Amino acid sequence: MTDAQLDALKETLAAAPDNALLRLAVVRKLMDNNNLSEALATALDLGSEDVTNPADRVLLSGLFGQAGLTDKVELFAVRDEPTGTIEEQANAEILADQPGTSGRVLRLVGGADIEDGPINDLPEPELPETMTFADVGGLDEVKKDVHRRIILPFSQPSLVQRFRKRSGGGVLMYGPPGCGKTLLARATAGECGAKFVTAHLSEVLDPYIGGSEQRLTQIFQNARSSTPSVLFFDEIEALGAKRSTSTSSHISQLASHFLSEMDGVSANNDGVLTLAATNAPWSMDAAFLRPGRFDRMFFVPPPDRAARAKIFLLELADRLIQDPIDVNALAAATTGRSGADLRAIVEIASDDAIDQTLERGEEVPISQAMLMRAVEETRSTVAEWLTTARNHATYSNQGGRYDDILVFLEQNGRRR
Repeated sequence: MTDAQLDALKETLAAAPDNALLRLAVVRKLMDNNNLSEALATALDLGSEDVTNPADRVLLSGLFGQAGLTDKVELFAVRDEPTGTIEEQANAEILADQPGTSGRVLRLVGGADIEDGPINDLPEPELPETMTFADVGGLDEVKKDVHRRIILPFSQPSLVQRFRKRSGGGVLMYGPPGCGKTLLARATAGECGAKFVTAHLSEVLDPYIGGSEQRLTQIFQNARSSTPSVLFFDEIEALGAKRSTSTSSHISQLASHFLSEMDGVSANNDGVLTLAATNAPWSMDAAFLRPGRFDRMFFVPPPDRAARAKIFLLELADRLIQDPIDVNALAAATTGRSGADLRAIVEIASDDAIDQTLERGEEVPISQAMLMRAVEETRSTVAEWLTTARNHATYSNQGGRYDDILVFLEQNGRRR
């Protein structure tokens, strides 16, 4: 952007100082021009609620970090969406508050959270406990498809070699939040007998020019050095957003670098299966979805009735309950709920039981009535996503990419 164009943009901001999107655009351009002092002054008026894009929050965290504004760094820190069981989420929150652990807060290069050093010295992400499909409730059709198209060829390299087909490649899982995409990715690695390497946004994005590309290269190198391995990227849309609509040259460069690592001339990812999850596949750049990259897409829908019953059984296991609990009745009353919604219902009922235990001075188990009250008190968190997905599947379904969404909506009576 020329100086004249930037001046015009700043004049427009002066006329509309409350326009957060415009202010953010000016900050980006000032940072691109290496005018950090003016960028900092302009960014001070931005609130955390004004900036929702993870990449933009990373840039602002880095800007405030260089100025020593630690309160602002914490305000704009990127945090991953909670996944896993309620217990796992609680453990993650505890770890996030412990000094010396990566937690889920963005770590700044050169900041107080990690020591200065070359990119190769960054610690490798911790491996989660091995899981298999038996640990994931429901999603039977998705499991069958994943097993046939991914696990079999990946776990039988001799068969792959006979047909001169490389093992690995890219697979994209998409669907509403809280429906098991991350759990399914971990279980896929367990079924393959492969090392599972997670790549969180906080481990990729870096506020300094070139830093994110270096981190991404190191992550791929870690996966290549220990094949067979499954490399998992959550919220991939933050790294692979449409470059034609991106206002940040940094994000566009990072997307290009990601594609180069996946199937560039110098990339050798044989034996590396790259899994990614997203809630918004329509926000991704088309280059990410072409053959050789994330060309295999799996729709992970909300659990059906049988799956909901199984999830309730898993969530109620080892809890103090009043027999009998009719999980089939609970499943029938929770149509359209995600796995995370079902976990929340059990937690609310558990809170109710604890409150009554404290009031009565004796143990009160979780009852059917408590669970049904929790069902009535909560609402589905996937309804908004399904409305958005329906519009994209109906009007922007190039090549039948979202046919699975249309089939699901038709079967569940949600299509107009």
